[in-house]
Amino acid sequence: MKIQRIFTWLYKKVSNYNLFMLEEHEYDADQIQDANILLKYQKYKTRLYVILLTVCLYILFYITLIKSESKTILIEDISYEKLNKLYSEHDKSVLCPCSTIKKSYENFVSNQIEIHPICSSIFIKSDFIDSLYFPNASSYGVWDFRTTAYSQFKVLSSLCNFSKEMILQLEFDIANVDLLTLNYILKD
Repeated sequence: MKIQRIFTWLYKKVSNYNLFMLEEHEYDADQIQDANILLKYQKYKTRLYVILLTVCLYILFYITLIKSESKTILIEDISYEKLNKLYSEHDKSVLCPCSTIKKSYENFVSNQIEIHPICSSIFIKSDFIDSLYFPNASSYGVWDFRTTAYSQFKVLSSLCNFSKEMILQLEFDIANVDLLTLNYILKD
């Protein structure tokens, strides 16, 4: 008999539960004047609020349940192939912290630089260029190659020397730049 009383008491509490009951001074003149209708609307609002609150709490609980947890597994002496396999199996969620986070590009980048053969030929040597100099070159005429040969090969020599200096500077810069990373980088 006590269980039936408890259910009856619980039913009355739930059916009469009202979160939106207004105080005497909170009523507006524009609101419904009938107290029974107003009470009925307040109970509907309360039930809707409780249902929505329950649904939201259920969703939060469910999300918490299905949330994946990270797992730490230590593998020593891992090979590149084994790391690739782990990446493919675990959808790239694998982290492989590096023991050294700073590595010079010089250790794994190599450059094969080829300059034009003219820049290593006799045509840019100062002996050859000096042999093209004529003190009276202007007397040969504008269309004669001898008038401009000295200056043209001098410009060519300057361009070749400039490109060699730039190449040396770039090689030096690459050798002195470091790659910083916390995790292992795979080839793509």
